[in-house]
Amino acid sequence: MSDNPTHWTQFDRLYDLPDPRPYFRGVATGDYRMPEVMAGLVAQILPLVSERSGGSVRIVDFACGYGAVGMCLRYGLSMAEIYRYFAAPGDVARDAVYLRERRRPGLVPHRIDGIDIAENALAYAERVGAVDMGHAQNILSGTIPDNLAADIAHAGLILESGAIGDLIAPAMERLLTLSRHGSTPWVLICPRPRVDLRPLIEALDGVDYDMHTVLPRIRYRKPFSAAEREEEIRSGIANGLSPDDCMVDGYFRVDMRLLAPKGEHVDAVLAAARRFAEGLV
Repeated sequence: MSDNPTHWTQFDRLYDLPDPRPYFRGVATGDYRMPEVMAGLVAQILPLVSERSGGSVRIVDFACGYGAVGMCLRYGLSMAEIYRYFAAPGDVARDAVYLRERRRPGLVPHRIDGIDIAENALAYAERVGAVDMGHAQNILSGTIPDNLAADIAHAGLILESGAIGDLIAPAMERLLTLSRHGSTPWVLICPRPRVDLRPLIEALDGVDYDMHTVLPRIRYRKPFSAAEREEEIRSGIANGLSPDDCMVDGYFRVDMRLLAPKGEHVDAVLAAARRFAEGLV
């Protein structure tokens, strides 16, 4: 694949390499923004999560890939900075030093457990410190290892910022079912217009969770081609959206959602999200 993709499915061959540079060069062409937005909101609400869970925060980053959310959160990087850095040649040792020198001070103590089926990407994320532990696991098939089940059960916050849309509902149902053996985490997800939310809402009812919109009209990324744009809009229309609901300023639109136990007051999270949104560009 060239550095100018025309459809998101072309990233299958770039998503599990020892070096993330081909992947980041590809997504840079669409100005993919979601990890930075996710990390920014997480930084805002970590004190609330810490207060809720009683100390250091356990984060589960689902479909974490090379750890872009962790890079933005822990090292204060923007996606533009990530794209510039990874446009140049390098290696994992040099990358780890580059990131370590930019460690962000003052963050609430936390641990990030990354889950993905991409073993090479996970290993990279772990080596550069974007996650603390990588779990190469398809949580929708087979038995969940005890160590991963324990990590999920103690999570205070679960993140999803780029999973394949059709997986979001069953994945969230599985994660929240596992977490019922321990914590009742908050969850932040970023479903694109192509994602049918009805299966997710049904799954959330089964685990006694509600869905709240915390950041509406977020720019996810630009379409890689006119054909991909039209495909997204058609899927959005099939899900009950208008064409204008699917796009914002030429980018795919995302409404970031918070999943929380039914009846729990989340006003503090919504207020933190509003403050964060005021600074978004």
